[in-house]
Amino acid sequence: MAARTYTAHAIRAGRWWEISIDGILGDRVCGQAKRLDAVEWEARTIVAMALDVPLSQVAVTIVVDDMGSAHDVQQRAEHIRDLRGRIDALASEIAEASRSLVRDLRRESLPEAEVATILDVSRQRIAQLSR
Repeated sequence: MAARTYTAHAIRAGRWWEISIDGILGDRVCGQAKRLDAVEWEARTIVAMALDVPLSQVAVTIVVDDMGSAHDVQQRAEHIRDLRGRIDALASEIAEASRSLVRDLRRESLPEAEVATILDVSRQRIAQLSR
């Protein structure tokens, strides 16, 4: 049987994270974790116990709620992760385009120093791209 996904809200309370889970125990705080990276496990355990289902049938999406002057925390974090993914994709594209141009220029017997100048990178980077 496929795992059902629940949404757990992590709310900072002092030095702890309070956990509430949509549709479980009336949406009230039902657990806590010392660190944010422990919230998922705690939330999954709470759902499994509350519904009397195996832990393997419970998945949890963590939503970090706003805190103090930090508004739109979840949306801003998702935007940052999206930007990081786009940067990674661009970095791969840059690396492939650079390797291709380096190969072509080196095939024309252009010295590494000249290729480095064309691409505005170090000679060491040209050597890496040539491998």
